[in-house]
Amino acid sequence: MGSKAQIARELYTKDGRSIADIAHTLNVSTRTVYRWKKLDLKRGIDWERLRIEHDLDEETYRKKQRAFLMAIFETLDRDRDLIHACDPEKRLEIIEKYTAIYHKLMNAARKAEPELAQVEVIRKTVDTIATLAAEKGRKDIVEFLIDELEEIKRRVAQ
Repeated sequence: MGSKAQIARELYTKDGRSIADIAHTLNVSTRTVYRWKKLDLKRGIDWERLRIEHDLDEETYRKKQRAFLMAIFETLDRDRDLIHACDPEKRLEIIEKYTAIYHKLMNAARKAEPELAQVEVIRKTVDTIATLAAEKGRKDIVEFLIDELEEIKRRVAQ
């Protein structure tokens, strides 16, 4: 990736410019800019994460992360009766759906935020336990994870 690609990254992440605008400015196709963006992502340089981090100061960024996590827990709380009404396999599906959404949206910040890496380990652990419990027919463990949601929420929020 040459110097135009580095300029494109800066224009996108620090100046907030669109891909089309960057392509026009650098006299390249939008496809080229998208290719640079994809190549950087493969190297661990996520333009979207960098753009968000640039737009938010650290305190605001952390507040938004916490607010997002709390919103997921509130949604799980709201759907608690629905979750309990389902069979254990469906419950596991619901839990996996919520954790997958959280994972996808927060993954970009994982490298820059060590506490998110810790939350990711916790998420994977809970997912693994729930999956293993369902495979072994241990409905009680899946129910335990759902029943202890408040305590999990409280401890993660600390």
